Amino acid sequence: MDRMVYTALNSLKLLLETQTVSSTNLSNSTTIAFRKDTTAAFSSIYTAQKQNLTPRAFASVGQRSFNRNNGELIRTDAPFDIAINGDGWFSVIPESGEQALSRRGDLTRDLNNTLRTGDGSIILDVDGAPITLPDFREIEIGNDGMINIIPLLAGPEEFEFQEVARIGIYNADGIELAKGVDSFIRPVDENAVVPNDPSLRIKQGFLERSNVKPTDELVASIEIARLYEVNVNLIKTAEQIDRSSSSLLRID
Repeated sequence: MDRMVYTALNSLKLLLETQTVSSTNLSNSTTIAFRKDTTAAFSSIYTAQKQNLTPRAFASVGQRSFNRNNGELIRTDAPFDIAINGDGWFSVIPESGEQALSRRGDLTRDLNNTLRTGDGSIILDVDGAPITLPDFREIEIGNDGMINIIPLLAGPEEFEFQEVARIGIYNADGIELAKGVDSFIRPVDENAVVPNDPSLRIKQGFLERSNVKPTDELVASIEIARLYEVNVNLIKTAEQIDRSSSSLLRID
C-alpha cells in the first residue's frame, strides 16, 4: 500500500518542480533575451533497508538547465539597443557581483556613464572591463561591437566618430552552461574560460525576444494540473483501500 503512496508523492514532487519552471517561463515570455528554463534533470536517491523497512527511491532535482535556442530579433532603431546576430554571449556583472553571461542588449547609462543592460548588469568590453562612455552628440555601435561617438564638445571641424570601447562578444560553444538561482547563466565548471570571439557579430537598433512560446507553456500548465489531480486521487484511493483493509481485519 505504501508503495502506491510513495509513487504518487514522488510524482507530485516532480510535477511541482515542473509547474514552477513553466510558471517562470510564462512570466518571462516578454523579458528581453530570456532563455527558457527546461525541467531540471532528475535522479534517484535510494534509501538503505533499515529497521525491516523496504528500501525506497526518491526523486532528486538536479542542475537547472535551459533552452539555448536564439530568440527572434525585433527592430527598434534605438541606438542603445543591440542584439547578437547568431550565437554568442555578452559578459556581464549582475548586482550580485558574480560575472555571468547574457544575451540582453537593452543598454542604458547609469549616473557614472557606465554601460548597463536593462536589468542593471554592467556589460563588459573585450578585456572583461566595464565600459564608461564620455558625453557624446551621436553614437554608433558597429557589428563587431566597436562603440564610436562624436564627443559632445566637439567643434565643427571635429565632427568625426571616435572609437571609445568595444563590447565583448563571447563564444561558449562546447562549454556546459547552467542557470544559477539568480537566473543568470554561467559555466558549470567554475574554472572554464569563455573566450572573446571577434568573429561574432551584433546588430544595433535590434533586440532579441525571449525564446519562450507562451502557448506551449499554457498547454504544459494544463497538462501538469491534470496529472496533479490524477496523483492526488491515487493517494485518496490508497487511503480508501487501507481503511477497507483495516475494517476487514476487525471483523470477527
